Amino acid sequence: MDFSGENSTWSDPEKIYKRGRSKEDIIKNYRNCQMPCVSLMTSEGLENKQLAPKGAIFVCPISSSLSRLKGLEEFNGDFLNLEDSKERFFEFYSQDFYKSCDYCRDYGKPAKQIAVAIQTDKVLKLEKD
Repeated sequence: MDFSGENSTWSDPEKIYKRGRSKEDIIKNYRNCQMPCVSLMTSEGLENKQLAPKGAIFVCPISSSLSRLKGLEEFNGDFLNLEDSKERFFEFYSQDFYKSCDYCRDYGKPAKQIAVAIQTDKVLKLEKD
């Protein structure tokens, strides 16, 4: 991604929904993803704080967002409780895939590139309530 000039682009993440892939295809998608960041989430506002009393580390921002929307129970195994042991840390990052990887676009195919600041083809106006 080049953010240095007029030709800068970002990759369209596409619609996020459960795709129903086979385990093998989810593993393949995870390996193709190469997400360069993790996501840290506090326990503030969580319905079930028992799963992550002080917060959690997720493999990516999509995983943490899905867990926030659908609940930690749905994605148990996709996050590392901040109170987990060092051994669990290594287990977490040695997983073949995460449940949330079934919600992402096919990372084996090229992503649509969109010019920076061009998220819509019409001008959106801010209006006061």
